[in-house]
Amino acid sequence: MIRSILVPLDGSPGAERALPWGAGLARATGAEIHLVTVHVARSLYHRLSPLGGDVVEARVREGEEAYLERQAADVGGELGAEPKVALLTGAPGTALCRHVTRRGIDIIVMSTHGYGGFQRAWLGSVTDAVIRRARVPVLVVPQAAEDAHPRAVPEPGSARILVAVDGSVESEVALAWAWPLCTALSADCTVIRVVVPPSHVIASSIEYTGELNAEMQQAAEAEAETYLQRVLETAPSPAGNVRAEVVTAQSAAHGILRSAEESDADIIVIGTRGHGGATRLLLGSVADKVVRGSRVPVLVCPPPST
Repeated sequence: MIRSILVPLDGSPGAERALPWGAGLARATGAEIHLVTVHVARSLYHRLSPLGGDVVEARVREGEEAYLERQAADVGGELGAEPKVALLTGAPGTALCRHVTRRGIDIIVMSTHGYGGFQRAWLGSVTDAVIRRARVPVLVVPQAAEDAHPRAVPEPGSARILVAVDGSVESEVALAWAWPLCTALSADCTVIRVVVPPSHVIASSIEYTGELNAEMQQAAEAEAETYLQRVLETAPSPAGNVRAEVVTAQSAAHGILRSAEESDADIIVIGTRGHGGATRLLLGSVADKVVRGSRVPVLVCPPPST
């Protein structure tokens, strides 16, 4: 159940792209929304200011607090409930994750990048840090290409959600978050498993390997079909239509992104794998490639061990 949503802001339009998604989720689920920014204290510019470092620091904090209040008023007017606001201090990724734990936040909604805004716009690298460290799912809202319009938040009853699983317990945590999301949005849901052809393992130039590759591919697809049916039978069924699909692609990330495009998905839900902490989401992992390549928001769910 989604009861509380955190949207980090840094004063930039890029970061604010997450606000409609956070508000939309709050409206659909009835969750409380929290707006925060992180004050990065005592930059060199502040210390060298003729006004004095303490004066500049105080004024910057006042500006950040006023900004949060304005954003809260706008969001509160839309939702009919005033968001909680907090100005944090410290290293942004660490401060955000600490706040999530202290406040019992259920989900974070944040943009991939921030440009301009306050003295330093920290979303981007901070998003990476939060995905790696957070013990709750992070809905990552991508920046739109220059020639593209931002993806609109889907209305309940029109949403399409794509969930990717790979047979592991870590990947199946995505289902635990996809079901309540589908229910809240009355969304259609497609659960996929990507099968990578075995031709890169056995060279097709060797006699009989073409037949063997085909047999291995058929066996892998059959196993994936059986797995997906078991997943759907044992998982609680959300509102809307649910279907399973085996996808063949040269890599798991490519298959997920292609399926999202072909199905016109509004949200991708995916789990991460690993041992938690800063090493959980490594560059080159499936989750990392999907987050960086997706044109729609990606809900990244941490493994159950975190």
